[in-house]
Amino acid sequence: MSQVLKSSSKNLDALLMPLQGQQVIEASAGTGKTWTLAALYIRFVLGDGRDTPLLPPQILVMTFTDAATAELRDRIRERLSEAALYFDVSAQGKPLPAGLQPDSFLMGLKQRYQPNEWARCALQLNCAVEWMDDAAIYTIHGWSRRMLSQFALDSSNLFEQTHLENAHDLQRSLVQDYWRTWLYPLRAEELQCITSFIGDAPDRLLECIQVIWKESERKPNAKPICTPSPKEIVHAHLVWSTECEKLAETCRAHWSDEIYVTLQEVGHKKLLKSVQAKHYEKWLEALKNWVVDLAPTKLDLIERFTASKLISKNWSEAKNFEFFLAIEKYFEFASRPPDTKNQITLHAAQCVGEKYQSIKAKQATFDFSDLLQNLYRAVNAEDSSLANTIRQQYPVALVDEFQDTDPWQYGTLHRIYASEGCTASHAFIMIGDPKQAIYSFRGADLSTYLRARGHAHSVDPLSLHTLSVNRRSTSGLVNAINHIFTQIDAPFACSQGQIDYIQVSSQGDTKELLSPLIKPQTAMTVWHIPYEGASINADTHLKTMSEGFANQMAALLNQGIAKPGDMAVLVRGQYQADAIRKALGKRQIPSVYLSDRSNVYESAEALDIWRLLRAIASPRKMQWVRAAIASNVWALSLEEVLSKTQDETQWEAQLDNFHQWQQIWQQQGVLAMLHHWLHSQEVAKRLLALENGERRISNILHLGELLQRAAQSLQGEHALVRFLSTQINAPTHTSDVQKIRLETDSQCVQVITYHKSKGLQFPLVFVPFAGSFKTDSNPTTGKGDDESRNDELLEPSSVDEDMRLLYVALTRAQHRLWLGVAETFKGMSGSVSKKNLKLSALSKLLQRQERSDLSKQLHALWGTCDDICVEELPKSDFIRYTPTSVNTTTQHALTPKRQHHSLWWTASFSALTRGIESQSKRDEDITAAIMDSEEEADISSDHLPPSDITVPSASAWQNFPAGARYGTLMHDLLDWLSQNQWPNANPVAPDWSKEAWSELFKRKAKWLQLDDEQQHSLANWLQIVVQTPLPLDTLCLEFKSQALVLGEIQPEHMWSEMEFHLEAHQLPASVLDQHIQTSLFAGASRPALQPRLMQGMLTGSLDLVVQHDHRYWVVDYKSNKLTDYSAIGLEKSILNKRYEVQYVLYILALHRLLKARLPHYNYAQHMGGAIYVFMRGIQTPNAGVHWNRPPQILIETLDRLFAGATV
Repeated sequence: MSQVLKSSSKNLDALLMPLQGQQVIEASAGTGKTWTLAALYIRFVLGDGRDTPLLPPQILVMTFTDAATAELRDRIRERLSEAALYFDVSAQGKPLPAGLQPDSFLMGLKQRYQPNEWARCALQLNCAVEWMDDAAIYTIHGWSRRMLSQFALDSSNLFEQTHLENAHDLQRSLVQDYWRTWLYPLRAEELQCITSFIGDAPDRLLECIQVIWKESERKPNAKPICTPSPKEIVHAHLVWSTECEKLAETCRAHWSDEIYVTLQEVGHKKLLKSVQAKHYEKWLEALKNWVVDLAPTKLDLIERFTASKLISKNWSEAKNFEFFLAIEKYFEFASRPPDTKNQITLHAAQCVGEKYQSIKAKQATFDFSDLLQNLYRAVNAEDSSLANTIRQQYPVALVDEFQDTDPWQYGTLHRIYASEGCTASHAFIMIGDPKQAIYSFRGADLSTYLRARGHAHSVDPLSLHTLSVNRRSTSGLVNAINHIFTQIDAPFACSQGQIDYIQVSSQGDTKELLSPLIKPQTAMTVWHIPYEGASINADTHLKTMSEGFANQMAALLNQGIAKPGDMAVLVRGQYQADAIRKALGKRQIPSVYLSDRSNVYESAEALDIWRLLRAIASPRKMQWVRAAIASNVWALSLEEVLSKTQDETQWEAQLDNFHQWQQIWQQQGVLAMLHHWLHSQEVAKRLLALENGERRISNILHLGELLQRAAQSLQGEHALVRFLSTQINAPTHTSDVQKIRLETDSQCVQVITYHKSKGLQFPLVFVPFAGSFKTDSNPTTGKGDDESRNDELLEPSSVDEDMRLLYVALTRAQHRLWLGVAETFKGMSGSVSKKNLKLSALSKLLQRQERSDLSKQLHALWGTCDDICVEELPKSDFIRYTPTSVNTTTQHALTPKRQHHSLWWTASFSALTRGIESQSKRDEDITAAIMDSEEEADISSDHLPPSDITVPSASAWQNFPAGARYGTLMHDLLDWLSQNQWPNANPVAPDWSKEAWSELFKRKAKWLQLDDEQQHSLANWLQIVVQTPLPLDTLCLEFKSQALVLGEIQPEHMWSEMEFHLEAHQLPASVLDQHIQTSLFAGASRPALQPRLMQGMLTGSLDLVVQHDHRYWVVDYKSNKLTDYSAIGLEKSILNKRYEVQYVLYILALHRLLKARLPHYNYAQHMGGAIYVFMRGIQTPNAGVHWNRPPQILIETLDRLFAGATV
């Protein structure tokens, strides 16, 4: 069959390939599979070679991962845009724009249409580009879920189902139930018998069950097998075991010293053909121990002493001894034991599987296998019309990476696009490369792909196409790979069927990485460790290759041939990755590790973050807080840990921190809290100073994102802590989002597994451990390598799949490839003479016949190629990487030449005076406090009249700390007092108010670490501010007002923290400034406002609005530290800070509010003005009060300006 397929396949021309029926495209590595898919997509959109064009929602494109789906969508969108632009400029007769370089496909496609059709083609392509957000590009699981949901009635599925997140936990629980139900009732001897097969714990049984489930998933139409109960199975095994023991006793009854002596003579006289004396003596001794001492022995040794075996070895007298005849009967019976393990496992798999499906149905949940299987059953059900319905919705399907399909996926698609149900408007295109089928451990089934290919060929012998032009690698590398895989016949032959290797050619336009001044190197270099009489052990092999390759990589980097980011090292798993990264690290070569199996929940940071979250969720549990601080993720020395946990001051501060983090967690989420913790405690800074610091920070942030997402479906902090604990104790490897991310985008050597490297390409590739491929693999244990150790179970693999894995590894390089091989113990077994020779994938490629022939075969088969250099692993002194020095001198930051302002913004008074844009009310409060705390600038006071009043140079409160924190504190406390009936100065205030004030004051004071004297001073100060009459000199405005006492204002006559928003339409700040300077303090010198064009919202918040003497007043608290609190000094500060602009805007906002809410409102009658209380001058003659009511004409003019009028 393979020869027929090979002869009938042809090179693909994307312009000529039929777009009907079932088509198979086999694309070798680097031959432009995605490019071809995008080209065919363009043809479908245009309807080229078809009756009607299609839109993106009608063209089904599927692949197997979310990342590949996103890449396909982007590549197709980009290609459609390029084609649309090319047709558009061609239709208009314009020259091609810079950057547009149409390839032969686009030029050929354009020639298939008349010039008057080019505009229509451009329109169709542009329409497809706009529809790409709705394009039917999915993963196979995503599409299956969509179909089951969309056609729930036809598929007998629920409309709403959720993904089962804890599938493994549920399975484990069900296996425990099975264990209790079926195994607990067994007697002790029965349990002892059964645990020898399935282990002594449910977890081991679950592993066995999962193997059964995985095998059953490869057989969609398999019927369940009826099995007896465990008790019946064990009983049958015990009956067999009892009979074995009876037959063994019969053997022992016929044993005698005479038989032993006879057997010794047989050995001495060499009467047995082809039996070595040294082996025979060991066998005889083992037989005697079994008979006499009841020592256990293997059945194959017993077989050697059966009558028939001895007779076959030319000792015919054996038939005269009852002992050998008894041994014969024992061996025949003992060698046919009941299939106890398989029967018990099968029974458990069926019982647990049925219960598992039942629970999922009750919970309306599904796992990934359900999606594929349910859709398969739905479309293949008798009298089902679902296949026809889906085919009408998607007349065309293109499936990428089809070599990774399984029976369920193909069975579904084959039913939908079966030839008997399709017309010329339907197409099913399968794209893949069977040589890269390396995911059998995920359920991918190569035999299914081969069956699909065979079916397509049987329907249309011309349906097989190949891509044979490599666009990835240099011609030298392409020649080297061709040479390696053509030295033996059928390198990819396997039990599933024949896979032909078709040589590829190089496109020849891959740019060289190396400088022309550097001596060219061979495209592929094979380094081998010389054979020294014995195979090299695993540890020596790992260390020698790691050190040797790291040395040579350092040498290449020092020569300037490449940068670390140009290099990739391919490994089988974690153990090899750790070895090469350690060697690279010693040479100061940065590296990162990427693996499909690495899970962030398995990292050390996950456990430390759990300790941290546990402590933050319960900050009163001191031992948990201490454990969190002492964890590795804080990166503290022992002395620092002791200091933070034993020094009383530091310990109290840390407890406050944990309470603060708890509040941030509750209000903003766990991710925001982790960010705050990283920076406030300088954890990030300390981690970056350590080895693998970037890796550790990346894990912390990754965990934060996962936990933030999980928190959306959990209630409270403790639930999230339990969730993290569960993930740490039972991590899964099925979720892409849990895979450890690349910790840095900087120039690093990428250490990556063979499986993870599929689909990727790198300028320079190193494969140091190719000699680690072995002759066999145990799929039940999951170990695919003799160097796996216990740190990571590798993907199960066969020699056939290893060959494909090796092909993937060798085809990742663009420019140069280095391969490391050695005489490892498991590279081959057996011998040619005994006809039991077994070879690993590498040994098979080299046609090895015996140990010690590795070097000979390398030179004989590979060394004859001009593009392959075979030599011993270079032995050189330790080489350290010395990167090119970079100028790290600190330079002044660049400053912008002009300011950029958004066309629409939301800003406050601070944006006008200082160009500071606050994002929230709290930001504005802090900004205002910072302004208040800044030193006063000296501005001219020539306009101010001379003062003959003696004013104290400092008030009683001048010594109280100044700064933004203390200013904010004062505002917060006064705001709280105003909302709670002034309990610090009101003797009739409710008791609860006084108690709450006391607790608030203590907490705020403690937070700012005020000492007792400062706390006492602050309490007195606030009481004086609230009780002091604030003088209002209003006679100049022809109305009289009594002094204002804040503590005497009734709650119904005051409103705190009133926010306002003034909409502005193209209002220059300079116009606002001009009106204010003309109307207030005319001629006074003051800083100009920022040159802003106000377009948006001007926002602010009034500290306090009060109704006093039938008028409305704005009260604002200022904590500025001044040298002069007289009226002249306050006016100077007002102008210096441009507070007059602030209170004009406040009065304007209050004016608008009163005009809208107060009947018969009149500015002159109802507006009192702005009262600015400079609190440090509260005990000066004027109580530190600056009062002003802006002229009515100014307020009304500004009102019209903000409304959009021109004045």
